[in-house]
Amino acid sequence: MRVFRVEAVVCAESHEVLVGDAAQQGDTELLAAESAREREPEAEAFRWPGGDQILIFTRGELVTLAIEGWDAAPPSDAERESGWGWESCGRWGVMDELFAGDMGPGGPAFTSAGFPMMPPGPYVVRARAAGRSAPDFADLDEEGPGAERYLVQYWPE
Repeated sequence: MRVFRVEAVVCAESHEVLVGDAAQQGDTELLAAESAREREPEAEAFRWPGGDQILIFTRGELVTLAIEGWDAAPPSDAERESGWGWESCGRWGVMDELFAGDMGPGGPAFTSAGFPMMPPGPYVVRARAAGRSAPDFADLDEEGPGAERYLVQYWPE
């Protein structure tokens, strides 16, 4: 069963969004190295820089980010899952406080202060992306959220 879901439009001015343990925010050397490493933005959506974090590379500056905590692996729903173009899985050890936000001037989108935290890990983590092929000028549609969507789900290992 899903324990929580939070969703926000993130201003990703740096085209990089970090999701992970806020206690590891001070580990900037590793993140800076991953961020600076050459990449092909069209082909790569995620990197796991080490620790309990995932680095998301965005194409647009306004993206929709949802984070879900589950008490077990989320149920499979082929129809709902077919819209995701990119997927990556990893593992988080202990999660003290969840952080999600822009790596640059945009700052945090949200922290776990606004939603229930899961008990200490380890966790399986699945990250998904959709809408990365949308034109750059289509950051916002009539409804408001960014055309680019990212979903990070985690559940006990």
